Amino acid sequence: MDYADITRTNIKSLMKKEHISIRKLAEIIGTSASTLTDSLKSKKGICIDNMMLIAQHFGVSVDLLCDPEFDPDSRALYLQDPSMLAHRFRELDDHGKELVSFVFNKELERVAQEKEIAE
Repeated sequence: MDYADITRTNIKSLMKKEHISIRKLAEIIGTSASTLTDSLKSKKGICIDNMMLIAQHFGVSVDLLCDPEFDPDSRALYLQDPSMLAHRFRELDDHGKELVSFVFNKELERVAQEKEIAE
């Protein structure tokens, strides 16, 4: 199973659990339903910006959307125990660590921008 398959499966599981259609999720993240559908079917997968918006909407981290063992029913465990995420990060290969670090840094930039706007 590759990255696109894993994220597609996890996003669809979350959509099913939350009873959200592709059209509604696309509206939430600010894209068209056809673009989201195409991204979910694509071998490349979903762009990182949309992944971050989807993760934010469902209250999970992007790395959970990329986790082949992710269970939407147990996502509260991941959110409550950051040490679990740190442990899983250590298990990643260099590419995985690079991807997670990229997403983490991008999220820190977003939070900093929001703080600037609020001040």
